[in-house]
Amino acid sequence: MILKPELAALAAAAMLAAGPAGAATDLTGDADAVIGEMMRLPAGEDGRCPDALADRVDALVARRGFEDLDAFRRDAVLYAVVACRAAQDPRAVAAARRLDRDDAPPPVRASANMVLLADAASRNDGPGELAALERALAADAPQVTALPPEMYGQLVEDLKDDPAARARALDLLRGQAWPT
Repeated sequence: MILKPELAALAAAAMLAAGPAGAATDLTGDADAVIGEMMRLPAGEDGRCPDALADRVDALVARRGFEDLDAFRRDAVLYAVVACRAAQDPRAVAAARRLDRDDAPPPVRASANMVLLADAASRNDGPGELAALERALAADAPQVTALPPEMYGQLVEDLKDDPAARARALDLLRGQAWPT
């Protein structure tokens, strides 16, 4: 699920926010290196980055001072976690929760919510799935409709005990322009 234009935009904004080159710390430089490497990745069939890079991204998030990085770099690295790990991986879910903010770029927020939707589906949490679907659609509907509509069958099934929520989910899904 690597969305290079969004990652590139976050990285460019991070470079602008960095100020003079001499002001970069080791952590900032390491974040820039990981972001640059993510941007050079070819889109793989499974949408994941190489394990070695994923491990570097995880190590960067775990480093002391990560929270002190500027918001652009921090978000770009968190987005790299989402891109590098399977949707059900706890690291991807934790990063997605942090990226699910109204001030995050809409495509990034949509990607985060697609991970949160998958996480909720793994727990048969229909209300959680619906909330994530609604946020993903509001942020970037084409990301949602990039998957075939039948991929959302579990969401509808997981809402079987809540007819109103189920009807809302069906209305949302029916209201999309599906390319398939």
